[in-house]
Amino acid sequence: MSSVGFGFIIMSSNLYTVAAISCVFFLRRALVSEDFVLALEKLHNFVVAFEIEWGQVTGIEWRMYALVWVLTVSGFGAAIGLEEWKLSQEAWQPLIVSGDTPSAIIRIVCTAFSFIAFCMCAAAVILVDYVQSHLLLGLDKSLDCWCCSVLDGDFRSAVESWNCMQALLKAVGREMAGSFIAAQAVGAIGFIYFLASTATLAFQSGFHLQFTAVESVSSVPLLLLFLLNLRVCWHGAALTEKCRAIPAFVNQIPSPDEDPIDHDRTYLVRFITDSAAGFSVKDITLTREKLMKNFVMVGGILSGFVGVLSRVT
Repeated sequence: MSSVGFGFIIMSSNLYTVAAISCVFFLRRALVSEDFVLALEKLHNFVVAFEIEWGQVTGIEWRMYALVWVLTVSGFGAAIGLEEWKLSQEAWQPLIVSGDTPSAIIRIVCTAFSFIAFCMCAAAVILVDYVQSHLLLGLDKSLDCWCCSVLDGDFRSAVESWNCMQALLKAVGREMAGSFIAAQAVGAIGFIYFLASTATLAFQSGFHLQFTAVESVSSVPLLLLFLLNLRVCWHGAALTEKCRAIPAFVNQIPSPDEDPIDHDRTYLVRFITDSAAGFSVKDITLTREKLMKNFVMVGGILSGFVGVLSRVT
């Protein structure tokens, strides 16, 4: 039963279990935090004040995450079925041993329990990712609401409201840090394992496309886990980019006195720029530049691995 497909199944089970336990633990700890509850109340009030339904902001999001769960479970079930079918084709170790019905039943029951456990872990992981996306999209929409509120030209009041906004961003980022890092780390490990295993399989099989594709079907849960975490990470980076663009937006707002040189507006622009607001995790602001650098680093590591593997084989 030793194969790349079986390795993907074991790795998927282990990573989803670790991700479910760690992410749920950190998220639960954040949800019971007084600072986080207060931040959520302020975020909800800020969005409701502009008559925006928070549920409408992420209405499509939860449907997408539900679809990903179905695809993840389907991929894992198909991988198990494929491995069991390959096992049953081997004469030296048939799936159902003739005259040994209890062993066959035990095997089927264990497989069923493994599948059910994976479904539960996958649901927990995807739920945590959805909660993170929900919060990040809510913060993104609150920035839009703040931009609408400053259009009246009251730049002095905007300074105080921006203080509340950046405090909200920092509070949510601080409380989300544990579950965010755990999810991203597990997703990255799964993606690196997928790349390394697929590259090794391709060289060992002589780049037989059909064989490699069949074996790689079992990696669907790992890829979906990575893509989900990448989407959450992208939402965080987009939030930082929007904070960066706000000073330029404020600078274009006409002054109430129709004076091209408005010191209050200039102060607000400088104040927002110096605040360096954004989505921060452990005092590290997540940006699209850092996201792209990670991809370049992974690409460099993979290129070196493929180069070494080509020489060995």
